[in-house]
Amino acid sequence: MSTVATMLSGRLSTFEPMYFADGKNGDNLAKFQFSFKYRLHLPDDPRSRGFFDNLYFGYTQAAIWNLSAKSVPFRDISFQPQLFYYVEDTGVRSPLFTRMGVAAGIGHESNGKSGDESRAINIAFVRPTWEFGDLTGNHLTLSPKFYYYLPRAGNHDIADYRGYVDFLVKYGSPTASNSRRRCAKARSTGMAAWTRN
Repeated sequence: MSTVATMLSGRLSTFEPMYFADGKNGDNLAKFQFSFKYRLHLPDDPRSRGFFDNLYFGYTQAAIWNLSAKSVPFRDISFQPQLFYYVEDTGVRSPLFTRMGVAAGIGHESNGKSGDESRAINIAFVRPTWEFGDLTGNHLTLSPKFYYYLPRAGNHDIADYRGYVDFLVKYGSPTASNSRRRCAKARSTGMAAWTRN
């Protein structure tokens, strides 16, 4: 196995939802997002809940693309690196859910511009995740993400526009979820996201 393959094996995985959507209401705008996470250290025991054993670097990039303009420019791009602790299964058991995971860390979001056009925020976050039902088949996932905005010059009123919580709801099977990333027509997977002030 090559050095690169060894370095990526068991460490690189999907992170936030990935999608491509295209629609027309005046301009023909497409929106897409890709995202991955990379486990910085692969422990000998995959069940380890140690801090450094479960430290991840995550990266998400989202864009709005104007396909109707002559030069097909990007209308907006968002770069979102994050560093966080994540465990898929905390070991907490309850008759109310099948599995509980948690992620907590810091993140940065920027449009990549400088000067007056620069837009950026820094956050600390906690994201518990509860899964209900058969984890090998169709099941429900609920995952609120709670934000704290770290002090930064500018954007002092960002919470008025972005809120303090994102809420992710997914339903489907691991197989269907993987298929959905490759083909938007998978029938047994659904997802919704909601942000509230």
